[in-house]
Amino acid sequence: MTHPLTGDLKVVSDKDLLEKMNDLTKKYWMTNNLSIQNQIEMLLEDIKWEISYRRRKNKDNDIDNLIKVV
Repeated sequence: MTHPLTGDLKVVSDKDLLEKMNDLTKKYWMTNNLSIQNQIEMLLEDIKWEISYRRRKNKDNDIDNLIKVV
């Protein structure tokens, strides 16, 4: 389930994704409100999924470039 405020992460750069993840992680630990922590967790999961997806995608492309079919 994606968080409704996540937006389109496909248009966000890798650097910005990591910055958002770091910022949200800091905010998570700054609050004791469980509702807010749950909301932040959902946002973080969306960001982590996008980062993981990009890494898998890049890994697949790297392997394809190494294989030469004649």
